[in-house]
Order: sequence, then structure tokens, then C-alpha cells
Amino acid sequence: MVITYLFAKHIACFKHWLGTQFSVFASIGRVVRIGVLPLAYVMLAFGQHAFAQADSVIRTYHEEIDSVLIETVRQQALSLIPRASVQRLTGEQLLKTGSTSVQQALDVLPGVDIRQRGPLGIQADLGIRGGSFDQVLILIDGLDVTDAQTGHHSLALPLRPEAMSRLELLSGPGARMYGPGAYAGAINIIPRRADSTHFLLSTKFGQYGLKDMFAGLAHRYGNISFTGYATGSSSDGYTTNTDHVAYTGYIATQLDLPRGQIRIQLAHLGKAFGAQAYYTPKFPDQFETVKTSIATLSYQGYRGRWEWETNFAYRHLTDCFELFRNNAPAWYKGHNYHQTQLATGRARMAYSTRISRTQLALIGRYDDIWSTNLGKTADQSRAILGVAGQRYTHHGDRLNLTASLEQTLYISALTINLGAMSSYNSAYKWTYAYGADLSYRFSPIVNTTLSINSAYRLPTFTDLYYNSPTRAGNENLRPENALTTEGGVNLRTELFRASLTGFYRTGRNIIDWIQPTPSATVWQAQNHKSLNTIGGELSAGIYPRVQFLENVEMAYAYCKHLNTDDAQRGSSYALDNLVHLLTLRAEIPCTKWVSILPAVRYSKRAGFYTPIATGIATSYPDNLSLDLRTIVHLPAVELFVEASNLLDAKRVDIGEVPLPRRWLSCGATYRLNW
Repeated sequence: MVITYLFAKHIACFKHWLGTQFSVFASIGRVVRIGVLPLAYVMLAFGQHAFAQADSVIRTYHEEIDSVLIETVRQQALSLIPRASVQRLTGEQLLKTGSTSVQQALDVLPGVDIRQRGPLGIQADLGIRGGSFDQVLILIDGLDVTDAQTGHHSLALPLRPEAMSRLELLSGPGARMYGPGAYAGAINIIPRRADSTHFLLSTKFGQYGLKDMFAGLAHRYGNISFTGYATGSSSDGYTTNTDHVAYTGYIATQLDLPRGQIRIQLAHLGKAFGAQAYYTPKFPDQFETVKTSIATLSYQGYRGRWEWETNFAYRHLTDCFELFRNNAPAWYKGHNYHQTQLATGRARMAYSTRISRTQLALIGRYDDIWSTNLGKTADQSRAILGVAGQRYTHHGDRLNLTASLEQTLYISALTINLGAMSSYNSAYKWTYAYGADLSYRFSPIVNTTLSINSAYRLPTFTDLYYNSPTRAGNENLRPENALTTEGGVNLRTELFRASLTGFYRTGRNIIDWIQPTPSATVWQAQNHKSLNTIGGELSAGIYPRVQFLENVEMAYAYCKHLNTDDAQRGSSYALDNLVHLLTLRAEIPCTKWVSILPAVRYSKRAGFYTPIATGIATSYPDNLSLDLRTIVHLPAVELFVEASNLLDAKRVDIGEVPLPRRWLSCGATYRLNW
């Protein structure tokens, strides 16, 4: 291989890689321009595991340390963590699967529980390894934008997979790196940067009046780049009161500096949808309108062995929930209105040498909510923009400050990562988290990992304050905390890839909504004393790359809660986890122009729900579905036909909210590069 290193008009060529995890580039302490990077290095990259190959359907890398600086300071990727449970989907895989929302994209990864109330990204809860939807941290470019009102809104993001560079998933705790919230895991969304000028137009039409359109433009001129897109989506609904209208807009610009970059992002999402029995089957005729705006500003820089970044983000969300879309009874006092604001900042500095890396991060987060029923009664009410006759009467806020320190050592084939954090919250005072990650490369194709990490999660404003005819919040809730141990082994060859990971989590003070007695009509927010969880994930794939079979990939996840004696009756979320999840996917190139992508998904959920009609506790049914996507590849254009739930199976993720039966759609994607 040849690497060209440019500085002071001198050129250095390297012929050999050292047998250490940390790249030889770090020893120079300067930027390195790579001319040729052979397949041998890709195979030898420490800790890198692929659930599928680069052009396969769902390439999910268990990628840990990549210390090469290539003309830019590295982003705060989850894939920098030396842990077995880090996976990613690249932009190419996201396009190939046809996902139109973060929810759909994540649904292909092992260990991920996407509990859908509404399809097409309308409403879904994200769980990881048996955790609830409030126990997952949502990051954009490594910056926390998780909704503090409720995890139901955490995935209400104005970001589409078509415009993502990659989507990363951390299965397991991440509090020592990102602060409170990453109890069961985290996702990190990396928007696409413009490296050229291109245009993308995608349209989809289908049953139930489905219409979806994406139009995006990226342009680069010198050291300035611009990315923007707009989307629109609507459907008449697959059953009663499941219609929706949604739109997003996004613009971003980036200025590349001699030693860093400045980036600005602005995005907005609006959606209104029929929410048939979404949150309670007792009053099924529900409706909801959600609007989310996000703004980020980031500066990243580097000099020699030093690198630093400063990020700021602001998220504004308004939510109108109508318990009765039509014909409200006389006792109904009016809709629930909420306005949440999040302001967060992160400052990070790192110093790297040939054998080590030290990183210090400071994180600040301020949450503010105005509501008609969440928070404490406000001294003065506040007007609701665009709504006559109702005002915000409740208010709540809290400030969280976090400091974290990470130390990584590279000793031949062994990588050791140690970290700790301290966090102060205005409501809950001091909390701490710590952890250690070990990774060892036995050979160029076998890598093992071992980790132990603690984490915690603060109650949401809904947990603390929500009150309705069927729900009662609890201001005395305590934060959750857990300690997770996990280990794994990754095998990677050109033809076969496999990964096996196991974990054990001890949880304390787990927050859930409980039915105190079998006859109680009001569910209450409470802490479970303890909840321990065991599980693991297995993924494997073969890649013959021959006609009629490009690849076949399988993933299986198992998760079981062990001590549920104090929480057997009427758990709303904490115990309704996926016990078994099996997925099987393939890419079949029938001809040069036509590819078929079948996907089978089987799941078995723990817990039960109580139908209003019978009043009898009912176990969740097994879910089995077959999806089929056919792509016709033409110059600059791809045509596709897809069938979701082709076998027309009955499926339920939450209570009495049925998922769509068979849903047929078709569309086209047009790309223009210049």
C-alpha cells in the first residue's frame, strides 16, 4: 500500500502497518491523505464486524476503533466504542431497504424492539434489549436530543433515511459517555454531508391512499457545502381512524476550515394522525398533532494530536392530544396541549498518542415544559399559540450538568477503554456512572469483547405529572439505574460473517405504569424495586456474490426478565418486551436489472393486555410477517414494488392497536449527479 503524507511540501510513504490497534498516523500527529487502502486493512481493522457486506441489504458493523484522521476531525460516532454491541446501517443500506423513517430503518437490527402504533413512522416506541421506550437515548451527530416529555415523541424527528450518512445503534448502557438516558442503549443519526452536487427524487404510492415524496438537493462549491430536502406523506388509513398527514423540511450547510469544520442544521417536522386506541382502548377515538423543530450548530477542530469540538442543539416540540376526536362527552375538559423545549451543549477535547487516547467532555442540558396538565401549577398561565379558549397552566423545568472522562489504551492486539462520569441534576442532585470495555483480536478474522457499564435514567415529565381518567403520574418517582455486563465474539471472512453477544443487566427502581388491583381503572406510575434481564444476539451471513444469491443474513435476539414477582400484575411497558426476535433477509439478483429482497420476521412478546370487550388478560400473539421488495435498476432511475406483510397475517405490538395487514405499494427513485 502507499499512503501519501503531505506537509511542508514533503511526502512520506508507508509500506507497513504496525501490529497495534492505533493507527500509525497518530504517531505523526498530523493529517494523512490516503491514496490506496487495500482490502487487507479492511479485513484487519480491529473489532470491525459486519452483519452484511458493503452492498448488502443491512450491513450492520460492530465497528469499534478507527483512529485514522482523514482530512477532518472524526465525528463522535458510537462506532468508536470498543464494544460488541455497536451496529450501524450505512446510507446505501438505508436506501436499499426503502425505509422512509428512522423507525422502519431500525426495525431490521437485532435486539431492537420497534412497537408500532402507527406505520410509516407515524408513531412508534423504541426499545433495546428489553428496555422501555424511555430508556433509549436519541443522538444527532453525537448530541442528545431525547424528548423529556415522553419517549413516545423521541422518534418524532425531522430526519429521513434518504438523507442519512449512517444510522448507528448502541445496545447497552452509554451514560458515562452521553449522560442520563442511555439506560438500555442509544441511537446516533449522522446526516449526509454534500461531497458533490446531486439531486434525489423519490415517490411512493400504495393502498389506503398512500402517497409519499422525497426531494433532496446537495451541492458543494469549494469548501462550502449545502444539503436540503422536503418531504410529504399522507394516507387514508388502513382501518378506522388511522389516517395521517406528515411533512418535513431540512437544510444544512458546512464550512470546511484548514483544521476543522463548522456545521449548521435546521429541520422541522409536522404530522397529524388518527390515533385509534393508541394510549387507552377505553376511549379509542383519539387524535394527535405533533410538530418538532431542531437546530444545531457545531464546530470541530484539530491540530496535531489534539482534537476538539463544541456543539449546541435546540429542540422545540408541540403536541396536541385529543382524547376524543369527535363527539366529546360533557365531562371532557378539553385537549391536552404540551410545549417542550430542549437546549443542550457539549464541549469535548481529546489527545491521542501512539498507544493511548484521553478524552474529556462537558455536557449541559436544560429541559422546559409548558402544558395543560404536565408539571406543577404555574404562577401565571401562558397563551397557547393558535388556540383560543385554552392556556398553558402547568410548568416544569430541570437542568443537568455532566462531566465525563475516557481513557483508552492500545497494547498490541488488546484495547482497554475506561471511563467515568459525574452528573448533577437540579431535581435529583448527584449521580455517577462508570464502565470498562476490553477488546482483543485473536487473529485477523476473530475479535472478542468484554464490557461492564453502569447507567441511569431520569423520570420523564409524563411519568411525574400526567393525569387523565385512566392514568396517574407520580412526583415521588426515583431515577432508574442499572449495571450491565456483556461479552461477545465476532468472526469475519470474505464469505462468512458472524457475531455472538450475551449480556446480563441488574436494574433498580425501574419506572412503569401499574394496575394496582385487577379491578382498578386508573394505572399509576411506580418504581419496580428491581428487574434483572438476561439475553443475547446472534447474527450470521453468507455472501457468495453469485447470480441468484448475493447474500443471506440471519439475526436472532433473546431477552428475558428474571425477577418479576413484584410487577406481574398490569405492567404497561417494563415487562412487555420481545422474548424472541428472528429475522431472515436475502438479496437475490435475478438479472442484471432486477433484484428481489425478501425479509421474514418472527417475534414473541412477553406480557399481556386486557381487551375492553372481554376484560380478560390476554397474552400477546406471536407475530410473523413476510415483506417483499422488488427493484428494477435503470440508468439514473430505480423502480420498485413492495409488499408489506405479504401473507396478510394478524399482528399486534401494543394492546388493542392492530398493525396493518397486507399493504402493497410501488414507486420510483431518480438520481442526478453533476
